[in-house]
Amino acid sequence: MKPYRLSVLVGVLTVVWLAAPLSVVGEEAAAEEAGVDVTQLIETAKAKIEALQYAEATEILKQAVQADPENEFAKQMLQNAQALAEGKESGRSPQEIVEQIETERLIRIQLAKMEMENVRAKAVKLSQQGEYELAIAEFQRAQEILTWLAPQTDVAQYEDLIPAELARAEASLEKQKARDEEMKEKEAARVVADEQARQRRVEQQRIDDLMSRAKAMYARGNYKQAIDLSGEVIKSQSDHAGARALMRKSQRSLQIEYVRNMYAKKDYEDQAVVYSIDAMSIPATSYVSYPDNWEEIGKRAELLMRSTEEEDVEWKRIINDKLKTKVTFEFAETSIEEALRFLSALTGVSFVPDPEAIASIENPAITLRMDGVSLEAALDTITKMLGLGYLLDNESIFVTSPEKAKGESVMLFYDVSDLTVEIRDFRISTEAITLGGDDEDDEGLFGDEDEDEESAFTGAGLVEFIRNHIEPESWVEADFGD
Repeated sequence: MKPYRLSVLVGVLTVVWLAAPLSVVGEEAAAEEAGVDVTQLIETAKAKIEALQYAEATEILKQAVQADPENEFAKQMLQNAQALAEGKESGRSPQEIVEQIETERLIRIQLAKMEMENVRAKAVKLSQQGEYELAIAEFQRAQEILTWLAPQTDVAQYEDLIPAELARAEASLEKQKARDEEMKEKEAARVVADEQARQRRVEQQRIDDLMSRAKAMYARGNYKQAIDLSGEVIKSQSDHAGARALMRKSQRSLQIEYVRNMYAKKDYEDQAVVYSIDAMSIPATSYVSYPDNWEEIGKRAELLMRSTEEEDVEWKRIINDKLKTKVTFEFAETSIEEALRFLSALTGVSFVPDPEAIASIENPAITLRMDGVSLEAALDTITKMLGLGYLLDNESIFVTSPEKAKGESVMLFYDVSDLTVEIRDFRISTEAITLGGDDEDDEGLFGDEDEDEESAFTGAGLVEFIRNHIEPESWVEADFGD
């Protein structure tokens, strides 16, 4: 009985080990982490089976399965031990039990082989459809089944086929990913190109609008604004021929206008001198009387006394009124151009920034909050923060550097020849009029004509007077120095 019993036992153990899945080692490691040595329980159960103590082996294996419910090896041994115990109780011989287990094993092998073929066929179909990730997962599953079947049955025809198909699917997946990445890059490049084209269209539209405004300013005679707008276009497109031509044209027109104004001003001043001479050239021997045109003469005197500064025109008055408007705003890292556009929309005042002055500022952004202050106070604060200034020019407020904000120097000519000409009193000879008859010692009506007269105010004296009474540095700044 001993040799027979040992052979049967060996057969049973072989069946149990061959039926074990591949995940046994990992499952036993998980059970050990839980504090139970499943391996030791299984070894003890094997010893019990060899001793034909099937009931004890069954109880030990139940403990192993309870400790590690995922351990398929322990579950399979438990089934075999239970079958042996039932066979022992039913009177079946170990040989019958082994044959039953072997039959069940063959059935499981056949089912596993069929499952492997079905999984492989599904993987091949997915690979043909381009679903490489799903195909790879199915090929890997088929390979796991193949690994389990290899020691138990002849699967040589699949041992090279399935790994080769898996490798081809993986290679195809890599190619597909490369194509997808290439398509993504092309799509991204297309999106970038479309955005750049859109930005170019927007910029071109802005330039066209600037050119339209510049031409309109030129047509209305606002040459300075036409120059500024043309400059903005050139700043964006340095080779813009139309903007450069319009700037040159506007500059020439501005120079011509300046010269024409200078001549008109000189004519006005010359006429004022003529009026003053006419007004003061009444002969001393004539009686002073109010002529019929005394109002015209009064206007001439008013014209003579009038300051050479420009009269306040209507548009200046309107802007000065709007500078008193109360405004409230909050700027956070806002550019000077954006801030001026906001104030313009808020108050209706036209602001013209000087691109050259703003470009010279290191950080032209504004962070400022003001509540209920006048536009003039807000504008003073903003320009001082950025080191700028402003002045009223061409029906708008021109924001520029402090030097330009002082305005252009204007050369004025004053006729002071009347101050340098000696005007003598008209004396009557003492021989013609005397108070005491023929007495030669009597003086004339106006005293001795040889009496010393006060020296005349010469041109050199006037120059010296001006130099002594006007700050010398102002002459250097105005280029009137030596």
